[in-house]
Amino acid sequence: MADLSGMRRGEVVVLTRQAVDLQNRDIVLTVTKSNRVRRVPINDALAQLLEQQIKAMPQGHQYLFVQAKGRPYTLNAITRAFRRAALKAGSTTCASTTCATTSRPRLVGSDMGST
Repeated sequence: MADLSGMRRGEVVVLTRQAVDLQNRDIVLTVTKSNRVRRVPINDALAQLLEQQIKAMPQGHQYLFVQAKGRPYTLNAITRAFRRAALKAGSTTCASTTCATTSRPRLVGSDMGST
């Protein structure tokens, strides 16, 4: 999701169905690092991912990405999952700030691509 949109992990964690406008191909983020409303364009690949995720959303949940028990992900859970995927992809050094830029190309096809 973050690779396709440029969204920060904190923005992905709090993404709701109401923020996604597939018809106008736009995501409106109201919870951002800069505390300003930000619009994210939706490309074809992201549209497909969002459509699948919206269809799979548990009934009554507002967040697009939730854990198996229906609770939203935490930032720490996302960081741990990314590190596990990076290690699985062969990265031996994965600091939180450098992992995303140095390991991202190798993560394509790993189990992290679905989060």
